[in-house]
Amino acid sequence: MSLMWDPGDLAYLASCALLQLALVVRFFQKAWPWRRRVATAFRELPKFAGVVSQWLQRPCDSDRVLRKQVSQLQLEFAQSYFSVGAATLCLSLSSLERNLLAGHPRPQFFTALATWNGLLYSFCLVATWLPGILTLRTLNLWCLISHVFVAVWLSPNGCDAPHAFAVRLFCLGVIQVPCLLFVQSWLMACVVHLGVAGIVVLRALLGDAEDAAGTIFQHPSTLFGAELIMAACVGILVRFLYNSFEQRVASRLRESHVSSQLDAASGLLQLTCEAVLELDDDLRLTEHCPKLAAMLLRGGSSTQGLRFSEFVARDEAARAEEILRGSSSVAQAFHTHLVDSCASKFRTEVFQVTYQVPSGQHRHLIGLRDFTDLQSLAGNKAADAIHDVDRELELYDGLSSLRGHSESVPEAGIHPPASSSVESNMDGSHGRRIVEQAVALQGKNMFLDIDCQAMQVCAASAPLTSLIGRGLSEVFVYNYTLELCMRLWHQAKQSQDLPDNMVSFERMPLFCLPRTIDISGIMQLSRTSLGDLHVILNFRPSAFVQL
Repeated sequence: MSLMWDPGDLAYLASCALLQLALVVRFFQKAWPWRRRVATAFRELPKFAGVVSQWLQRPCDSDRVLRKQVSQLQLEFAQSYFSVGAATLCLSLSSLERNLLAGHPRPQFFTALATWNGLLYSFCLVATWLPGILTLRTLNLWCLISHVFVAVWLSPNGCDAPHAFAVRLFCLGVIQVPCLLFVQSWLMACVVHLGVAGIVVLRALLGDAEDAAGTIFQHPSTLFGAELIMAACVGILVRFLYNSFEQRVASRLRESHVSSQLDAASGLLQLTCEAVLELDDDLRLTEHCPKLAAMLLRGGSSTQGLRFSEFVARDEAARAEEILRGSSSVAQAFHTHLVDSCASKFRTEVFQVTYQVPSGQHRHLIGLRDFTDLQSLAGNKAADAIHDVDRELELYDGLSSLRGHSESVPEAGIHPPASSSVESNMDGSHGRRIVEQAVALQGKNMFLDIDCQAMQVCAASAPLTSLIGRGLSEVFVYNYTLELCMRLWHQAKQSQDLPDNMVSFERMPLFCLPRTIDISGIMQLSRTSLGDLHVILNFRPSAFVQL
């Protein structure tokens, strides 16, 4: 018997063969470079299975917390799903009830068994509203119950053959996929899904050809392939949705962890600072800070939305903003001057903690500490600290060692950075007090008698008598001045006789309220009638700054 091929069929078969050949060639082209990796993976499969088994049996703490939170989210989803499902199914049954009361025939795809099956399933869904019925331990059971009802609907008595495939798709999308999202065991998920698929295929194999004529159940092989495709699609979809659950929970955990870290940092800043505030990506206050308003004497005016640079001294605002934006570290500190509502400036230590919010924007947690009369907590680690202090002290130690064996020591000059250098290193003369009016002090020698043990000025010449009794931190602008003075005093205490050591300085800033002056002169040791060692500053003002 010879076969007569239609030319159109031959062209179709040739095109299909060509396409399949191209797919096979492309597959081997992609798979050939991976042949060694695939072989290695197959050889290490037993080892990988052991690792996975060990991981499943003994999860780490973080994985255990993640699974617990995901399970709780699945329970919330199941409660919402069953509540909506019960209401929807009850409405569908009421529509069927109205048709029966009106004398209309039952729809063809609703058999008597399907009607009673839907009613019984509605009762089960309503039962989930009771407390203690739907819990984490019973989620697998409810998934099994739902799939049992699906199997009954897909049985020969549950729906007729022409509508079986439509009912199958409906049950897959409305019942099976949601139930697989909250199942707690992947083994249970595979069993219930394969059970329903097996019932559908078995019905196609054992069904009457006459009943199946003209439907998809006429060809069991086609239905079997459709079930494989649906199983793959369901697996991918469920896995994708489950990963979204995990990502949502992981995001919650990260936010909680970041929030706890910020609370700890904020609590620490609250202990050491007068005001703690938060800045957005534009360095504006995200909310009103009452402590900052009180610190700046602003009364009840709101500080929300104001730029941080508005509170900083005009000549230091740009530098402060540059430090806040340009920090490459998570935490840092720097010094600047804040200005209150009375235009008074005060030295402020700024502590900054930078973090990122889930939206991707940066936030800055800022702590403000007034250290006008106090020592800096950050010290030389602050962004605007003097970096030449160590070099100055090392130079002083070297000069002192050279003078150690001499009774008469010549004057040795130790010069801090010049005015231009200081202004460059300190970025706009951080720590200087701006004068309100010019006072002609140049050309007059002045003296300060410093008691290093009491850390205060015990005597002063005119017009500096206002400094008497003040602490050294209120007199010296920079810490290196105090350190040089204390180093000179400590070395004198180690010697029985009063050493003839002197330290010269140039353009050293000195607080002389209400102004700051630059002085040049020498430091020299002295001894009082009671035997106490003091340090005498003999200097001459070299500059003043007009406000």
